[in-house]
Amino acid sequence: MLRRSTLVLLPLLAGCDDTPGQWSAIVYSDAHDPSHYVTTRGFKSLAMCRQAAAETIAALPNPGQAGFQCGFRCEVDPRNPGKNNCQSMQK
Repeated sequence: MLRRSTLVLLPLLAGCDDTPGQWSAIVYSDAHDPSHYVTTRGFKSLAMCRQAAAETIAALPNPGQAGFQCGFRCEVDPRNPGKNNCQSMQK
């Protein structure tokens, strides 16, 4: 039987896992030229991916030209190692 204090801690512990995240932030230094980008992997949520992308864009020399996408379950395409193959993409 769980005690009341244990029940309070369960929601807190639910977010404390060490499994890798499945979201990747793909930031384009020029939103009109998708050939120049940086991918950062391992975010646990879409919100965390979006936040990281925004921080990366803010650090660029011309942040107004940049763009991003967040990809879910991305893998490197073996035929094209520079391209991400994602299950889904979101902004």
